[in-house]
Amino acid sequence: MAKDSEMYLYGDAPLGGLVNSNSKRARPQRTFTEVVAITDSNGTLRGSFDANVSRSERFAVRVNGIVERRRGWRDNDIQHNRSFLLSGTWAPTRQTVVRGEVEFDYNSR
Repeated sequence: MAKDSEMYLYGDAPLGGLVNSNSKRARPQRTFTEVVAITDSNGTLRGSFDANVSRSERFAVRVNGIVERRRGWRDNDIQHNRSFLLSGTWAPTRQTVVRGEVEFDYNSR
């Protein structure tokens, strides 16, 4: 949700109006990989990864995702989340950029 100064970039809308989603775009400028694992005292486990592969100054592919088993402090407060995103960027000319993405989400309680 856009708040405060972000509303100038994404627009403002009353509650129940606009929800804006910003995904991680493939970046042709660099190649990187990040892997993170997190746990807490309630038994939550979360793993995430983010990999961007630049094949040239004009083409890149990025894949990222999370796998999470969240346990809350209340009885039977368990949630399973999986989310994966594949995105690509291709710039055939200096003034043309083509972007695409596919996302998969699975959430259960």
